[in-house]
Amino acid sequence: MCFCKNPETKKPYRKGACPKYKKPGHAQWYGRYDAPSTGGKRRQPRIGPFRTRAEAEAAVRAEILRTSLGGMPCAYKVTVNEYVQDWLVRNKPRLAPTSFEDYERIINNLLVPALGHLQLVKLLPHHLRALYRVLGSQSVVANELVPTVTERLAPARAHHGARKLKGTWQYPLSAKRIHKVHAVISSVLTEACDRGLLVNNPATHAGLPAVVKEPPLVWTQARIEAWRETGEKPAKVMVWTPEQCASFLRHLAATRERYVALYQLAMTRGLRSGELLNLRWTDIDLTAPGSFTIRGTKTPRSRRTIHLGQANVVALGHWRRSQRRERDNSALPWTHSGLVFTDQCGRQVSRHTLRERFIHLTGEAGLPPIRFHDLRHCAASLALASGIDLKIISETLGHSSHSFTADFYTNVMPHNDRQAAEAVFALLDHTPAGHDDARPRPSGQQ
Repeated sequence: MCFCKNPETKKPYRKGACPKYKKPGHAQWYGRYDAPSTGGKRRQPRIGPFRTRAEAEAAVRAEILRTSLGGMPCAYKVTVNEYVQDWLVRNKPRLAPTSFEDYERIINNLLVPALGHLQLVKLLPHHLRALYRVLGSQSVVANELVPTVTERLAPARAHHGARKLKGTWQYPLSAKRIHKVHAVISSVLTEACDRGLLVNNPATHAGLPAVVKEPPLVWTQARIEAWRETGEKPAKVMVWTPEQCASFLRHLAATRERYVALYQLAMTRGLRSGELLNLRWTDIDLTAPGSFTIRGTKTPRSRRTIHLGQANVVALGHWRRSQRRERDNSALPWTHSGLVFTDQCGRQVSRHTLRERFIHLTGEAGLPPIRFHDLRHCAASLALASGIDLKIISETLGHSSHSFTADFYTNVMPHNDRQAAEAVFALLDHTPAGHDDARPRPSGQQ
């Protein structure tokens, strides 16, 4: 309600009757406070608008407290959208290209449409909780914030089952992906706290869904038969047996697959797709026994130097000669990228091309499906089956800790503990049931 008077009656207008009522800021409350001076000049930032005087007074008290704790004055003028766009520009040089693309996609397709209109200092934990609830479900009806967030995200949402491309998302997002979204938002807000725009980080108490780690399962014969009947994989992460791995490599050799060295290196040394596609010839030593250096894509432990093995040295040597022939005979301009694995023009192979080609080759070989990243798990399972120490496997894979390797691969090879099981029966001096002498007979019984 405003305090304007009717010029004819000289009386205040009734609520909503003022002709200026619909103008922005009219009939609303604003506040001013004395902020820390700069250069001896008095500063009185204006904050608002607010619907009631009580809201304005509470905001002024909160702002005085925030600035007294080191917060930056005039923060009410900065919206979430304005700050995150500035954050992207400032942090682009320090981020890897793929990481920046993911950050940009999360910010522009999720954070900005849902919460970008809010002033940064008014962003609270319950706003983020509402966002994560919407992302974790196809259709959520809960507190008053959730429908609003759902409506704002509608243009960026894709139908269930759609491919997760730039600008589109498959819903509901997994708990792991929501944790990634939260990590990006938390990084942005942490910097806002460091710069004095915020006193407390609202991402600290956002309430994230629990992530259930799915350990890999092996494609046993029973699981293959069940998959052929139902078409459903037993688990998201599946691993081939050593026999299935060998069958895949034989198929690559028989069909003269272009990237046979790449798939073999992934299966035997456990490189991530990003590590493979960014590998350079200057990082490889093909002198027996051969080694290569990974510059690292995730953690400091991912930067490592590991051995190739003689078979990989031979495969990479063949590939290098083939790549040079392509360069010399190419009718198109050749890109001198220095990368190990390139297309026919010397350009970097895209992850999408690599994964789609792998799916095609798996079907051709008549093997049960696994993801390209699961070749990394195959490398771990082959190493475990060979009796290699778990610490060495962890260092080869570049895991952040040895305990993660132990926890994740405890059941990846169901036959690893066969000797232990037989040793238990030997200790008990017990013959398996089904044999004639399965149980000791009472004395006198024939």
